[in-house]
Amino acid sequence: MSKYKRKNRQQATPALELSGRTLWILLAAAVLILTGALIRNRSSIFPANKPAVTQSLVQETATPQLEYQGASICQTQPAFLNELGFAGKAIGGTSLTGYIGFVIVEQDEAGDYQQVYQHPSWTAAGYLGPFVRDQHGNTYTAPTPFSSVELNPPEKQNRVYKIDTHSGEMAEFVNLPAALSPSPANPYGVMGLFYDCDTNSLYAASIAGSTAEAVVGRVFRIDSVAGGIEDQWSAGMDILGVGVFNGVHGKRLYMGSARDSGIFSIALDEEGNFSGEPRLEFYLAGLEGGDNDKAQRFTFTPEGEMVIKGIDFNYNLSASSEPHCNLYHMTYLPESDSWQLKTIDRVA
Repeated sequence: MSKYKRKNRQQATPALELSGRTLWILLAAAVLILTGALIRNRSSIFPANKPAVTQSLVQETATPQLEYQGASICQTQPAFLNELGFAGKAIGGTSLTGYIGFVIVEQDEAGDYQQVYQHPSWTAAGYLGPFVRDQHGNTYTAPTPFSSVELNPPEKQNRVYKIDTHSGEMAEFVNLPAALSPSPANPYGVMGLFYDCDTNSLYAASIAGSTAEAVVGRVFRIDSVAGGIEDQWSAGMDILGVGVFNGVHGKRLYMGSARDSGIFSIALDEEGNFSGEPRLEFYLAGLEGGDNDKAQRFTFTPEGEMVIKGIDFNYNLSASSEPHCNLYHMTYLPESDSWQLKTIDRVA
């Protein structure tokens, strides 16, 4: 029997002929049992709301090799996924309504969720936010408080966790140092993650310790094998999302400011370490149709397009619970090593 268990539909049993009093007693007991199960599972297995932060775990087609493209094209599905026996498409997410931590759901051809799987260790860090995968199918994620800090104490938010591709077990991977101790004004730690396939580097952006007066954010380059910190960058900026792109002049790490709508970048050397000074690329608010969003996440399409997820962020917990966002689709211009707005998708 497989060691992986899924949450499935329960088989119906034949009804029994019972007296009215007995039937009511049994119904009351059933309600208590069902309530306990829902408290343990936090949701039915067919939730009405789909997760806002999801990622396909199955690579359906090979990613084309382009001259200029994002550095995360090697991501592959976890090896343990083969043990689950999902018949449809597997989607991983960290914001499935009613669930804490990381969740995998099976999606049928109509796009509906049919099965839900959650390893027992995936709730150990409370609510989770960003997550990325490497070429082996390992998943890296970080905690993000949702509506309260009850399950996400501020002193534990500056950590990165790793979900092993074979066992599915989630364990702490690295505990990042914060410049200052956490304060009630800022419950956050690691906000952005990105995996660079070329240098096997995991980048983590942290705003741990920052306050209205103190801007002490850091960006770390982490060895994806050993979990050690290889390099760190801090220049008086708080950063949310990060993403690596291979452009005409080499690698650059793109970063979204947590304080305004600015998009910055910094060059990376051959090992993936930070090189030189950051440069301002553009402001999301300055784009045609743009808002005063903060860039929470950078992703790159197989065609080399950069997609920036912009949210309303003000260092309070409403940023975690607010589903509204804008997706800025950007086209790379190699002749000027810059980006041009293609379109903006409004997501409610």
